[in-house]
Amino acid sequence: MPKCECPCGARYKVADSAVGHKSKCKKCGRVFVLSPVAAGEGIAVAADSGISPPILASQPAVESTEFDPGRDYLRAHASLGEVEGVSARDFQRFSRFVAAVSWSLLFPSLPRNLLTFGVVFGVLLLVTIFSAIPVLGWLLFGAIFVTWGWYSGYRFSIIESAAGGETDLPGLAVSTSWFDEVVIPTFKWMGSWALALIPAAAYAIYLAWSGSPIPMPPRNVWTSGLSGYLQLAADMPVMTALILGGLALWPMIILCIAIDGFTAALRFDLMLLTIVRAFSGYFVMILMVAAAVAAQYLVNWGLENLLAQTPSNSLSVLLTRRVVLHATAALLILYFEIILLQAIGFFYHFFKSDFPQAWG
Repeated sequence: MPKCECPCGARYKVADSAVGHKSKCKKCGRVFVLSPVAAGEGIAVAADSGISPPILASQPAVESTEFDPGRDYLRAHASLGEVEGVSARDFQRFSRFVAAVSWSLLFPSLPRNLLTFGVVFGVLLLVTIFSAIPVLGWLLFGAIFVTWGWYSGYRFSIIESAAGGETDLPGLAVSTSWFDEVVIPTFKWMGSWALALIPAAAYAIYLAWSGSPIPMPPRNVWTSGLSGYLQLAADMPVMTALILGGLALWPMIILCIAIDGFTAALRFDLMLLTIVRAFSGYFVMILMVAAAVAAQYLVNWGLENLLAQTPSNSLSVLLTRRVVLHATAALLILYFEIILLQAIGFFYHFFKSDFPQAWG
């Protein structure tokens, strides 16, 4: 296979048919013509989809032997230029996106990821326990707000890290800039949901203003089962459609906020255009949001039913059971949330070319 060199010095092995075409350097991002040079070292990308990309990632001098699910798929992602054609390019990036998301299910298998996950879970569990105690909740309100603000910032770090092609969870950093690291991420996270649910909120205001009755969900949505939700959807089809539409659009909103701030998130026309252009990948995102919501419902539904079926006369035993079950539920919900946030970042990483130029 011919070897080509970027002006920055990075060398790649390419297919014979790629010579003479333009491609993008993996190292510096420069677009250059693939011209054969003297023999040098390079590494070929595994053709996991049966398609040979024209430009291949350089091999690091020292490669870690630690098992890293998803690393090979992300390293294989390279600019395809005009060599393979649009259909082949779309198929390849879609397959790699699905593969990376699938491997992210195993993120706790890496020791460093498992340690980070354990620390985040431990901190959030303590905050949840303290906030559930009325006296401590009020006394530690500031600390609880700071902790949840810090976690909101970490959520954005997960998205940004995956958007840059990283398979590992980002490190845990504590900054002295509490406003930038706590307050702003909190309002960004809350703002993403506010933007997603604006149509539903506007419709609810319209119903209240017009005097129309607004059906309410069951008092206990977990023990009532799906029947309560189905009845609510039948009573309010428009509201249900607006809420589901907001949930479907939320991944794009939170991604825009993470990458380019609220300005990009306000351009609903550009967001919808990007969704249409990268619909295959975004459809996977919609399925993952649905799976995350369903998982949260099932976890909480199972928790409430287990608590109802295991009565005890001993207060200590009852409290122990509640703590263990709530901790298990929180652990599973955090796991699914991290996977969803990584998938949102991976979507940008693999489908970035479908985003408008104004977004970078």
